[in-house]
Amino acid sequence: MRFGTVFAMHSTMEETQKESAPIEAESEAGLFLDAILENIIDSIVTIDGNGIILSVNKHTETLFGYPRAELLGSNIKMLMPSPYRSEHDKYINNYLETGVKKIIGKGREVYGRNKNGKTFPINLAISEFVWRDKHSFIGIIRDITDSVEVKRKIQQVEELGLLNEELEQFNYIVSHDLRAPLRAMHNYADFLTEDMEEKLDSTDRKYLAGLKKAVTECNTLIEDLLTLSKIGRDKIVIIDDVDLGEILDDVLRPLIESTDISILKDSTWPRISTHPGLLKQILTNLISNAIKFNESNPKQIRLSHREVGDSAIELIIEDNGIGIDEKYISTILKPFKRLHTSEEYEGTGIGLAIVQKAVKYLAGEMRIQSAIGEGTTVCIQLPG
Repeated sequence: MRFGTVFAMHSTMEETQKESAPIEAESEAGLFLDAILENIIDSIVTIDGNGIILSVNKHTETLFGYPRAELLGSNIKMLMPSPYRSEHDKYINNYLETGVKKIIGKGREVYGRNKNGKTFPINLAISEFVWRDKHSFIGIIRDITDSVEVKRKIQQVEELGLLNEELEQFNYIVSHDLRAPLRAMHNYADFLTEDMEEKLDSTDRKYLAGLKKAVTECNTLIEDLLTLSKIGRDKIVIIDDVDLGEILDDVLRPLIESTDISILKDSTWPRISTHPGLLKQILTNLISNAIKFNESNPKQIRLSHREVGDSAIELIIEDNGIGIDEKYISTILKPFKRLHTSEEYEGTGIGLAIVQKAVKYLAGEMRIQSAIGEGTTVCIQLPG
């Protein structure tokens, strides 16, 4: 169907003939309008009240990758990912039944889906017209991938700017005001143990050992806090081309030297562009947790990957450990939130917060799936 058969220009014919080259017939006016709509840089789609595509312009074919013949007569839902795909009919039916306009006459940001299955952000503006006594709809679609990416980068820079001053002050306090007295306490405990060795009974030794243990734990906590605070301080992310297999080997080597654990991993790994230091931090924390929170015999960890779309890689860390109740997954991503005491499992409760912040800084995503007694799977998706 031509766009010119959907729109009429009766009211402008006389004026057009006076002010420009004459358009002498309505059919010619239709062709003229077709040429305009066909070459607009936005995608234009018309559908009927059942969501069936009536017409498209040339840019629709370019944007979504479907030839015109494949689009015409098909349901518009083919251009939508979930959840928009399942909700579309509800929107149309609700409007036709109630007359209440929720999305008609407005522009909104949603996602489209091309023929290859790739989703991308779009601005969608919908309007209504009546054609041959039937409700029909026009969708004007613009790809906003570039503008969304620019907004994301601007927001990231603004967040980093707001945090930078506080983080610098925090680092100074931790480095100078807390480390020095802790170091002194540990040294005094050592002096007492050495100088009064013959006079100390078992209770005295126990107290001094507990003091040194507490100081060591405090120092570890400070180191973790410093790590957490440093992530995101650099406004420019240093990206290198790295071999994931080599990164994993470097991470695993010190973790499994004295650990009775079975590591299963893919035989081949791709190269990606990322920050190698942060990637090592992410993998070290996750694999350490998979080893620590594991009472199985034998302990097993599976490391694998898969490609996501054209430009992302998902790293998958699976273990057969103690697992996590699903309702607590969001809780343990916050600093200092623990599900066990330090006597049960050592640590500061900051590890996953470090991972989450590092993943976000690398423009990635993290998902955790787990159940008590059934192990845990962590998926890290990073730009490739």
